[in-house]
Amino acid sequence: MVSDVPIGICLSVGLDSSAIVAFASMQTDETVKTYRMGFGEDTDEIEEANFVADHFKTDYRNLIVKTDLLKEYSKMI
Repeated sequence: MVSDVPIGICLSVGLDSSAIVAFASMQTDETVKTYRMGFGEDTDEIEEANFVADHFKTDYRNLIVKTDLLKEYSKMI
């Protein structure tokens, strides 16, 4: 893989992102960087993302947003 900047893959645990991680892992000798966004809820699928990341030996980060996005939205735009 060739890029001017570091590559990171958002691991949503769906078939698409899991397949991208699989193909990227096969295309490089470097450790693939992955991350998962969540809100600290039981439905975040963090464990499933950890499974995929561990299976492909990625450099994996969980990013947890702990704020009410609707309240903060006007500050973000």
